[in-house]
Amino acid sequence: MGWVIDTFFGVTNDQVTIQLSPDEALVLFDWLSRTDDQGGLDPLTEDHAERVALSSLAATLEDQVIDTFDPAYTQRVRTARLRLTRDLP
Repeated sequence: MGWVIDTFFGVTNDQVTIQLSPDEALVLFDWLSRTDDQGGLDPLTEDHAERVALSSLAATLEDQVIDTFDPAYTQRVRTARLRLTRDLP
C-alpha cells in the first residue's frame, strides 16, 4: 500500500504516474465522486485549476474501478474501506 509517484519527462508528453492499490483507488474514487456530487469540493479548493485536476483524477480512477452501477458497488466500497483501515491503531 501507499503512494508511489514516478515522473516521466518525455519530449512531447510529461506524465506523472501514481500507483494505488485497488482498494485505495476505489475508496479515493468514491470519496471524490461523492464530494463533487454534493458540491463539497468547492470549499476544499482555492483555484479552479485544482477542481480541474481533481476531476481529471476522478475520471482516471473511474476507468480503473468497478462499475459504479453494479449492485455490489456500495458493499465493495465498504469492504475496501475495512481492508485499508484494519491494521491502523
